[in-house]
Amino acid sequence: MLPGECLGMNGAVCSECGETLVLKVCKSNAGYYLGYWCTRDGPESRETGYFDTEAEAKEALKNPDAHRRI
Repeated sequence: MLPGECLGMNGAVCSECGETLVLKVCKSNAGYYLGYWCTRDGPESRETGYFDTEAEAKEALKNPDAHRRI
């Protein structure tokens, strides 16, 4: 696991600016994932594995605990 990953599904605060973060669908070169993203500082964490499509990630957002990385 990389430092800063898997903050938990109950909300987070940006480690740089203190912004309250919300779990959302994010995208990287590896695919879509559920994570926390700061509007000022960028990605804060990745809470799931990668999904092939945005639709799969949006579906997982409805029940994120079922897709959480351990």
